[in-house]
Amino acid sequence: HILCAFADGYRHDLEIIQLDLCACVEDTFWVLIGFGKMAAENEILAEDRRIDKGQDSCSKMSWFRTEKRSWLEWFCINVLKAGEIPSHVALIMDGNRRFANKKKLNKIEGHLHGFEKLAETLNWCRDFGIKELTVYAFSIENFKRPKDEVDAIMDLAREKFRYLLEEKDKIMSYNVCIRCLGNTNLLPRDVQELISQIVEISKSNTKYVLNVCFAYTAREEITSAIRELAIGVEKGLIKSSDVTETLLEKCLYTNKSNPPNLVIRTSGEVRLSDFLLWQSSYSVLIFVKVLWPEFTFWHLAFAIFYFQRQFRSTKPYEQRSISVRDEMEVEQLREIAVQESLCDVEERLLQMMKSREDRIKLFLQHLEEKRDKLIRNAARYAVKISFARLKSRNIINNKQDANYCQMRKQNTLQKGAGTSLIPYFNLGQLKKYCNEQNQMRTKLDEMEIMDLRDKLSPQDLASLIKIFARIIIFARLIMTTIMAIVLAD
Repeated sequence: HILCAFADGYRHDLEIIQLDLCACVEDTFWVLIGFGKMAAENEILAEDRRIDKGQDSCSKMSWFRTEKRSWLEWFCINVLKAGEIPSHVALIMDGNRRFANKKKLNKIEGHLHGFEKLAETLNWCRDFGIKELTVYAFSIENFKRPKDEVDAIMDLAREKFRYLLEEKDKIMSYNVCIRCLGNTNLLPRDVQELISQIVEISKSNTKYVLNVCFAYTAREEITSAIRELAIGVEKGLIKSSDVTETLLEKCLYTNKSNPPNLVIRTSGEVRLSDFLLWQSSYSVLIFVKVLWPEFTFWHLAFAIFYFQRQFRSTKPYEQRSISVRDEMEVEQLREIAVQESLCDVEERLLQMMKSREDRIKLFLQHLEEKRDKLIRNAARYAVKISFARLKSRNIINNKQDANYCQMRKQNTLQKGAGTSLIPYFNLGQLKKYCNEQNQMRTKLDEMEIMDLRDKLSPQDLASLIKIFARIIIFARLIMTTIMAIVLAD
């Protein structure tokens, strides 16, 4: 990108050299992506071996991870950061069930692997500098699936949201604002409470934004926005003439976010599946032919590279659409002003615009307070319920401790009779044991990856030689360009 911009300044003399530079930069990056795909295939092979051996990487439960990037990955990140990085990326995470069938696993295990991939993707987006990520976690249409599968997904969501709530220190340290988009009234009450608590504690964070679309469809979102507008007109907060595209957009679940710059769908399906239909009108769409649990760093890198090649062609259309929409709204107001006033139309138009702005501002404040109140009430109710559960659990634990002491006395008295004592574990010992098991599995995974890196095949070595040859050719072309510019001066 830097070389192309440099050559662009000498367009009158160096158009041919610029074309050569563009082609060379593109070829070099395609080689880099090709080598990255080889690394991605190695990662998928290592993951398959872990699954076959029963060493499941899903034992790592954290939403926020710090993974070490290889020099090749960092090189790719820095090259892409020289260009335009999408500030908002939307992901349709498709292919969990097909992955489970492919690996001969239960469907819920496929969804579990999908969550693990989401946690990795959050880390990748942070490295690339992507500020906002919207993920399609669960559609309203998914409630039509078998009841056992839906209940299992809800149990998994309950577990993951509960663990995310336990990681509130990391949420605050990473400065992440988490929002849940969708009709949460369709979810179980305890899941609603967990989501409300997470949204409430992270609402003041500003550095990163994670939008989780849960019980969501775009048609339901638009219907809900129209319903809110109808209620506003009925209550007299706004007039029917105030209802415009701009106001409807501000009533959507995504009213606090900009439209996504890039929409990625996995599994090879070429459709949006009722996801962000309003917001993605001018987004760059890419459909990746890989199942979501097999999505890798290099697929995301390629998607960003594809966005950098396409976004310039869509940006003018988006700006033109916004300007045309604003002009149409002003013209509608002008027609009303002409009908109401025979003289001083411009003055009447300014008065109408100001009064409309005031009405819309009050209506949006009312809508925001209404939604925030629902979240706060659910969060407070969840805190009360958890406090009551904790109190009852302490009473039960005290009773268990008293019974344990009594059983231990009986055991010492009846030691010679061969009686066996029921095993007793407290919560601290259980957590310590689970952490030790997770650390052992992580070490085994790292050892397997190191062994895989040590055993390079001849094809890998040949690919490395080709890459270095391309780099040498690229360096020579840079030197030739500099010499040509100097001679031209």
